[in-house]
Amino acid sequence: MSIQGNSAQISFDFVDAVTATRTLRELRDRLASFLGRFGYDHFLLTGVPDPAQTIEPHFLVDAWPAPWSTAYVERGYYPDDPIARHTRQSVSPFAWSDVVVDPERWPRAGEVMAEAASMGLVSGFSGPIVSGTGEQSCLTMGGREVDADPAARKAIHVAGLMACAHALTLATPRRRSVVRVLLTPRERDIMQWIAAGRSNDDIAEILGISERTVRFHLTAVMDKFGSANRTQAVVDSLRAGEIRL
Repeated sequence: MSIQGNSAQISFDFVDAVTATRTLRELRDRLASFLGRFGYDHFLLTGVPDPAQTIEPHFLVDAWPAPWSTAYVERGYYPDDPIARHTRQSVSPFAWSDVVVDPERWPRAGEVMAEAASMGLVSGFSGPIVSGTGEQSCLTMGGREVDADPAARKAIHVAGLMACAHALTLATPRRRSVVRVLLTPRERDIMQWIAAGRSNDDIAEILGISERTVRFHLTAVMDKFGSANRTQAVVDSLRAGEIRL
């Protein structure tokens, strides 16, 4: 399914288009269209924190399958994710198949990759991105049948650099009042139930998740909006158009 010969032009067209996006949702849609041409059905544009930190507040654009995002957070996979670990140690883009996982020495790493594959993330590619201040981000993506051509991967990495820079611009605090913050589907569900007056325990029972997970997602929403408390997070979600009464 290689589109060799066209990949550079596709990348240039994406770079031209991405700077015109005004919201993270628009950026997500542009990325989805671009990466889809190379066979990548799902992707995540995220910061790459220390493994002791919580990963989800660092998500910039989450286009993973919703069940995978939920499982990843609820099961605490980030410290044991071999792709994330390799990203923290690398400045060069890499195929997931390049990462060697020893299931005897690192059993949960195998669990992470097997679970990802069951969600359609069979083959993947990641491009670490380091800013001038030393902050690390990454555009990581997966699919069932992907274009492994080196030219395609170079084009994807170049596009990822531009997408990350633009996403960080859109997500800066000074722009949050005018730029729409993008919540994940799970965050949106939780904020919708909070707006309806349900407690964390109620929401956990309704969604079939733990109360701890509800609190985790609520904290992530508050971080994204800079909300001071639960009530303000609801107001901010309403103003952003992420939920409705």
